[in-house]
Amino acid sequence: DTNVIMSNHDLDQLIVSANKELSNISLWFKVNKLSLNIDKTNYIIFKNRHSNRHYDDIRILIDGKEQSPDFDLSSISPDQIEKIDVLKGEAALKIAGEKGKNGVIKITLKK
Repeated sequence: DTNVIMSNHDLDQLIVSANKELSNISLWFKVNKLSLNIDKTNYIIFKNRHSNRHYDDIRILIDGKEQSPDFDLSSISPDQIEKIDVLKGEAALKIAGEKGKNGVIKITLKK
């Protein structure tokens, strides 16, 4: 499964950002020789940012350095990425302490 989480107060800017992220995902699939079967895509979920789940509380680490909550993931080219780990539970708490309680996205860039 692939998840893209975005928010913006401006709908037009959100659409631009979503299209850019989808383009990045497409490139990532090509680089990694993967394919996406759109015929098997059942749904896309849009969720109100003010729900119970606060995605701003997910920690993002790039090469071990914590990023600010407003860090723009689209600023990283897929070509720069060596590995992405999504951590939750004990693994997230171990790497980020209490700040990791809602999860950690750990990005390792190519050297």
